[in-house]
Amino acid sequence: MKKPLLWIFASLALGAALFLGVIWIMASLDEGGKEQEASATDRHSTNESTKNGRQEQTGFIGGIEQTIENDSIKKLDDALETLHKMTHQKVTAEDKWGAIPMTEANVRAAKEQISQLNIQDKSDLLQILAKWEREDFSQIDHDHNYFWKKQGGTIGKAYGIMTEEQEKEFIENNFGKFSKKE
Repeated sequence: MKKPLLWIFASLALGAALFLGVIWIMASLDEGGKEQEASATDRHSTNESTKNGRQEQTGFIGGIEQTIENDSIKKLDDALETLHKMTHQKVTAEDKWGAIPMTEANVRAAKEQISQLNIQDKSDLLQILAKWEREDFSQIDHDHNYFWKKQGGTIGKAYGIMTEEQEKEFIENNFGKFSKKE
């Protein structure tokens, strides 16, 4: 009598586990498809943004710093904050605060200062800066979210990359006539 009951309970448990596993896999696949679809739609967005949405991305955001001062990056938090702010001129995000121009001089200054530090994630930060030195900003939204997550971000996740026109407008509204190539 005990063996048949044991088999029944074992079969029910196995069936329930299998059922839940299939549901979990289906939900994961559905989410992945939605993320890919959203990513393809959002990246490099052009005129599909409304005028208000465009203004949110390219308007004045406050917390502007024009240059990276000598010895301003002394620890990991300083490095993350500086590089995070540098991405703001190139990404579309839920919310942004603070910006530092993505200039050759600022990239070089950040790299020099971070190179001198003994910090966690140093190699990741230097790899990102090496991409920026080559003017490879194809993953800048991912770079932004890397810094944002490391800082414990909850609001302001990047969801795409600005067009050249949007970036130019952002630079004019936030840095004035400050050249992005300086």
